[in-house]
Amino acid sequence: MNKENENTIHQARAATEVLSYKWHAVIIEIVNSLNEARYSDIDSEIDQISSKMLSDGLSDLVERNILTKVEKPSKNGGVTYELTMKGKSFASLLQAFIKWDTIYNEQNPSVLIVEDDPIASSVLSDYLSDSFKLRSVSRGEDVIQYYSKDTDIVILDRKLEDTNGGRVAMRIKQKDPQALILVVSGVDPENDILDLPIDDYLKKPVNRAELRDRISDVLARQDFEVDERKYLALRSKKLALIEAHGASALGLQSYNEVETRINNVNLPEERTQLLEEFLTEDRGN
Repeated sequence: MNKENENTIHQARAATEVLSYKWHAVIIEIVNSLNEARYSDIDSEIDQISSKMLSDGLSDLVERNILTKVEKPSKNGGVTYELTMKGKSFASLLQAFIKWDTIYNEQNPSVLIVEDDPIASSVLSDYLSDSFKLRSVSRGEDVIQYYSKDTDIVILDRKLEDTNGGRVAMRIKQKDPQALILVVSGVDPENDILDLPIDDYLKKPVNRAELRDRISDVLARQDFEVDERKYLALRSKKLALIEAHGASALGLQSYNEVETRINNVNLPEERTQLLEEFLTEDRGN
């Protein structure tokens, strides 16, 4: 095993060590949902945990700087547990794990494919049929009829026989502002990518692994805040320009504008660093 792989494995173990303790993730989620919690609050939420395991878990999470103990100067006194900044960041990641479990262990995500090329539509369906509930339409005017809030993600071609994908995306977002839209198109992204109301852009041809990875990236954004989703959509557009144009992307007006818009999204730096984890690793920077 080479040194790079050894380092990656070590980092993976270190990053997920807290999850190897049976009750740690549950305790973090309870404190996060309550904003702050006394020992008794946490104990009442977990029927199966022993007093010793709860005490040990709380102590360990405090030691790891995920929780902090706060003395309350009220007439009842006592101690409450709150998430530190590190703990809040971990809780955000934990929400993504919970969403992942909901999507993949409870039901297959619902995908609406909007593609007027029968061969391309068939290929996309073949790539996804084992893990997703699929519905396909070839006409843009049919999308609103078949789109519902039970649709987890839309895969949208930009060039349709009866309209263009940009108009279809706008209509979907008007119906459901929280809709997730992944463009899969043979059209290179240009300056017009800026105002497309989409979450990510993938240039054809695509392979199975690439498509499924990108869908997973976008689905992970479902429960993010508005500004967080806006940041990820802008970063995805920037990466799409780099993927399509390479170094020459830097000369595009859209590239400079998307950079400006990214910098104007009002998020703490530590949060944007975490959001970067939701972008496929092998994409451009």
